[in-house]
Amino acid sequence: MSEFADRIDKRAVFLTPQGVLFNKGQEQRLRETLLRRDGKGSRIKAVVTLPPGVFGSTGIAGAITVISNDAAKDTIYMADLGHGRRALVEAGDIVSAGREIALGLLESDKALVQPGDIVITIKGSVGRVALMGTSAHRQPIILSQSCLALRLRPSLGDKNLSPEVLLMYLRSPHGQAQLTGLQVGAGVQHISPATLLGTVSVPIPSEQAYVEIRHDYDRLCELEDQITNIESEIVNISSRRWPDNNCSALSVNETA
Repeated sequence: MSEFADRIDKRAVFLTPQGVLFNKGQEQRLRETLLRRDGKGSRIKAVVTLPPGVFGSTGIAGAITVISNDAAKDTIYMADLGHGRRALVEAGDIVSAGREIALGLLESDKALVQPGDIVITIKGSVGRVALMGTSAHRQPIILSQSCLALRLRPSLGDKNLSPEVLLMYLRSPHGQAQLTGLQVGAGVQHISPATLLGTVSVPIPSEQAYVEIRHDYDRLCELEDQITNIESEIVNISSRRWPDNNCSALSVNETA
């Protein structure tokens, strides 16, 4: 990697075992060399850890290191995808109740997640659903194999379907029951995108129901924001008193 770094004209992507990121000795010296390339053109732009199995027949965990000439001097994008058996908070195409195809898989030239895309986990914790917001504009996002992105076709905009409505349906007991029924796998539960395409159906709401669902979505967002704020406050309350170097201490035996 160090040898190739001086020959990079634009960008290079290296796939290696994770030992390159954590081992001491030569690997540690390699990391130090790559991080101290000020004034030498290319720098580390991103590091991504991968789950075991990416090397085909072996169970060795992998890592991706991106070295680029346009990398920021003091910033490295890092992502941990090493927990392959744990799906991200986050499917294929979904067929409407009238058997019209409501969604399509992202095309290869549009592989980046966009605002308004539905992200759903199809491996591990199957069925977690999220709606991508404007953060997708600030940082390019590519999903792991545990997730799939859904994007509504523009032609469905006049059929009382929207990303918000689809999200609410997939998170409902009815939508979750459909996803649960498609899970297979004795070890790690998963859903085949092809199965999802041809099996799951999405009821098209009436105009009145559409308005009510959008109101429910707005209220859900408010509640989730409140939960996030409350959880943050709980953490702050629990941690703000300690450590305190000015207070005396007793052993557990002395307090019991």
